[in-house]
Amino acid sequence: MNYLADLQSTLARLDAAPLTAFVRGCPGTLWLAGNGGSAATAQHWACDLSKAAGRRAQALGANAAVLTAWANDASYAEAYAHELAALARPGDRLLCLSCSGTSPNIVGALRQGAFLGLDLAIVTADGWACPIAAEVLAVGVPHAHYGILEDCFMALGHAVTEALCR
Repeated sequence: MNYLADLQSTLARLDAAPLTAFVRGCPGTLWLAGNGGSAATAQHWACDLSKAAGRRAQALGANAAVLTAWANDASYAEAYAHELAALARPGDRLLCLSCSGTSPNIVGALRQGAFLGLDLAIVTADGWACPIAAEVLAVGVPHAHYGILEDCFMALGHAVTEALCR
């Protein structure tokens, strides 16, 4: 694998337009979620979207006390869903960043978002099979390596923010 060549090739095949439209059309708060590096990227997106683009954006799990309280009292798989249930309002949207798209806490957040009537989106690897009975905007990254996927998640966040600043 030539990491940088693969990254460059993958970035060239991405289209940020569907995500830009999803974020631009959000009348409420954009909730973001991810795990590991994708959780950090979700927080980065929330920062950039609120600071640079003037959007209401928050990352689930960013408050360690809330995350660990729900993980302890319910389960880690349910933590994002409980946080979303407590904080989301009509007009909000949920956007998940996930290499697999099958992590229990991500699936739980999507299910909770669907239950709450939120518009849903996920950025994940190509070929993602939606595990919930709801409409989800799925933006596929055409690669399987987690590092390439996560780098593309960050690049898409910057592309969306830049487009919203114009």
